Amino acid sequence: MSRASSTLRLELGLGEDTVIAGTVAIMRDKKGHPDLIRVAKRLIE
Repeated sequence: MSRASSTLRLELGLGEDTVIAGTVAIMRDKKGHPDLIRVAKRLIE
C-alpha cells in the first residue's frame, strides 16, 4: 500500500483490510449512478 493510501485511510478511519470502491464519471442518467449506489448499499448491509 502506498504512503498516500495509508495516510488517507488513517485520516478517514479506515483499516487496511477495509474495501473501498468508487467511480469517477459524468453524472448522466444513462450512466446508472443510482444503480451503483443501490448495489453498494446492499453490499454493506
